[in-house]
Formats: sequence, C-alpha cells, structure tokens
Amino acid sequence: MQSTHHRNPRTAQVAAMALLAPALVWFAAATVPGLQAAYSYWFDELYSVVISRDDLGSALRLTFEDVHPPLYQVILWAWMSLFGSGESATRALSVVAMLAGLGVLLSLRRHLGLTTTLVLSAFVLLSPQTVYYAQETRSYALLLFLGCLCLRALVTRDRRLLYVSALLLGLTHYFGAILGTLALTYLVLTRPTPRTFLAALAVFCLIAAWPAAQLAAGSTADLLGGNFWIRTGSRHAVELGIAAAWPGLDLLMGKVSGALGLAGETAETVAALGVVAVVTMLGLAVVLFARRDAKLLMLAGGTVGALVFVVGALSLHTPLATSRNFIELVPFGALALAIPLARALRGPVWASVPAMAFCALYATVSISHSATQMAVRKNPSHPYQALLAHAEAAAEAGDVPLFLYDVKAPVFRDIMAFYLSEPDQAEAMKYAEGEADLPPDFILLFLNESCERLGEDLERLSKSYQSTEIDGTFSQGCYYTSGALRLSRS
Repeated sequence: MQSTHHRNPRTAQVAAMALLAPALVWFAAATVPGLQAAYSYWFDELYSVVISRDDLGSALRLTFEDVHPPLYQVILWAWMSLFGSGESATRALSVVAMLAGLGVLLSLRRHLGLTTTLVLSAFVLLSPQTVYYAQETRSYALLLFLGCLCLRALVTRDRRLLYVSALLLGLTHYFGAILGTLALTYLVLTRPTPRTFLAALAVFCLIAAWPAAQLAAGSTADLLGGNFWIRTGSRHAVELGIAAAWPGLDLLMGKVSGALGLAGETAETVAALGVVAVVTMLGLAVVLFARRDAKLLMLAGGTVGALVFVVGALSLHTPLATSRNFIELVPFGALALAIPLARALRGPVWASVPAMAFCALYATVSISHSATQMAVRKNPSHPYQALLAHAEAAAEAGDVPLFLYDVKAPVFRDIMAFYLSEPDQAEAMKYAEGEADLPPDFILLFLNESCERLGEDLERLSKSYQSTEIDGTFSQGCYYTSGALRLSRS
C-alpha cells in the first residue's frame, strides 16, 4: 500500500504540467499577436537588419566593426534571404530559436525525470526575458537556445555537444563566450585527459579568434576601460546576473524589499541577497534529503555563480553588464530551482503544498511583469516607423525633413532610411550644424539622439525657430530619445 505521507508521482507530474500549461499559453498569447502586428523596429533591431540585408561579405565586415561575434548576423542574413526583412519575418527567427530551446529542455526527460523537466521548461518560459526577446531581432533568443544546448551537454555529459555548444555560444555573444569557456573548463577538470584538454583548447582558440582579431584591428580596443556605453559597476553586474537567472524569485524578493520600505539600489541589493538565500536554502535541502541530485544542483547553481563572478570581476575594468546579456543563464537558474521544487512536489503533503503555492506565485508575478514589458515593447519609446512616416508626409507636403543623430557613419544613415519608401529621400539627411544651412521651415526628426546633445541643439535653434511637437519624448536625464518637431522661423 502506498504511504499516505507521500504524493503519487503522477500527482506531482500533473502539478508540474499545471505550471507549464499557463507558461505555454502566455508565450503564445504574447508572441503570436506581436508577429501579426509588425510594430516598429527599435534602433538595435534596425542595426541588425540593415547590416545583414545585403551580401554576406558586407554583413561580416560591418559585424567586425561592431562589438558582437558574427554568428547571429550570418543566420539572420540567410533567414532574410528566404523570408525578407519585415518585422514579422525577422522576429519569427527569434520565436523559432526560443521554441527550439524549449525542445532541447524537454528532451532531458530521460535524464532529469518528467516532473523536473516540466518544471524546468516552465520556469524558462516564464522568464520575462524569454517572451521579450522572442519579439526582438537580435541575438538574445539564439543565445538562450545555445544556453539550453550547453545545459543539455553538461547534464548528459555529451562531450561533442559541449564542444559544439561552447563554440556556437562564443560566436554568438561575448557573454556566451564566457559561458562556453566555463563549460570547457568544467569538462577539463572533470575529465583530465590529454585528449579532452587538447580538444577543449582547440575550441577555446576558435572562440577567441574573432575578439582577438577585433582587438588587433582596433575596432573594440577603444571601448575598453571606462569608454564603453554601459555604466554599471561590479555590484550592479552581480545583481543583474542573479535577477536574470532567477527572475520570478527576484521579483518576489523585490516585493519583499518594497514592503520593508526599501527603495533604489538598497532594495535591489536586498532582493539579490534574498534570492541567493532562498536558492541556497533549497540547495541545502536537496543535499540533506536527496543527495543524488546534489551534483546536478551544484552544476546549475555553480555555473550561474561562476559567470556572474567573472562578469563582476571584468566590470571592475570595463562595465559590461546589462540584463539581456545574462539570458544564457536562464536555463541554469531554472534547473537550480526545478530540482528542489520537483523533489518537493513528489514528497509528502507538507512539502508538496508549499511547493505548488510557490510555483503558482512565481508564475503569477512573472507573467504580470512580462505583460507590462510587452505592453511597452509594442508601444516603443523610439517609434521609428511612425517618426519616419512624418518624413514621408513632410516631403509630400513640400517641407524639408532633416534628421538629427549622433553618429554619422554610413550604416547609421542606412538605419535612419530603412522606413523611407523612397530611397532618394535618404539624401535629405543632414546634421543641423549651423543656422545658415537650414531652411526657414522644416521637420526635425531626432532618432536615438543623446538627450544632452539634443537639449543643446534645441536651445540653439530656439533663438531663430519656433517649435511645435509632432511626436516625441523629451525626458530629462535620459540617455537616448527620439521624436519629431516642426520648426518655423520666428
């Protein structure tokens, strides 16, 4: 007779499926309408599309001048060759990458058990980053997929898959290169044979070849130190990494910090410490009551800790951390939670009921936060599609559209011209440097302009022009802003 103190394994699997089902529904509800709406690209997406829409050689050359490895841009070039450069077409590539990552996780059933696999998959889908970057024409969805592939290689001890996933991670993003290097290091330490060492060294050299060439050419060397656009310090880098690995838990800890009356950096630090405390306690419970899962738990949590530590250390010299750069940690953080929670769901009622309550709360706060993010994404603060429509209307009405933007490189001119139906109108782009060069009446469009520079230009122009806001945002203390103004001689 089955013990009344333990739940039926099938009941645990049903509970895990009850967590995965709303995650799948939410992913579909958020991504399908987004693909149909074809809302405006934002600046980084336009950059990716513009540099990959011509020939492959041009895409590689322009990527070499950027701060990212080339794999995503090559895949995007091939994808656009088949499906075009429209918003729905290119974002579909990210949706496919996310679904492929989910497929990789579900394939771990034989190694993790059904309950753990379902909980793991649900937590990855519930990450706000998963839905958000499934709607973006950038490399982050691919990075998450490769993170899932790397996790599978580590769990199954598949050396060949580990070599491949580490290489692809390194060719996709430099945070991916860090994860790939950590995975190779783990392999060498756990299988210290000359063959393993040489193979891992060869893969590492392939990973390092692109950044080494970029540094040698000087295209990224000037960004080292304090010259990079990211301004976050080491402490903030650690907090971002923890929040990315355990997003739902971080949101819950954030609510606790708010209830304690904390705000700002103090609240973020307390929330991060709370996440670490909860994960550590769950890990200790696994070590005490289910030691056979302890090694896998330490692998998942240790990977998160190691990557966050490396990024934090690098940030002492060059700030690198943004939340999206840690997206490859999502499956590792999810596994570190899934192992103890799946064990609790299979355990006695006193453990399974709190575990189900936690999963329900985790799903609720994650979907709520993700819904807020998606509402902002579909109504972007930099609506290039709408702003450039003003340029079309201005040109048709006989007005002169002038574009204001910080960087004058040709690729940026192409970015700003993307939504113009008449390519010749790109010639209307000019930087408003002197009043003598400006017509008496014109439409000023500022796209991805630094707020400080924009304020200075508008103050100068206000001496001779009256301005009327057409569409725009004028935020104080912001980094970049976009909008449209009609300027007329006073």
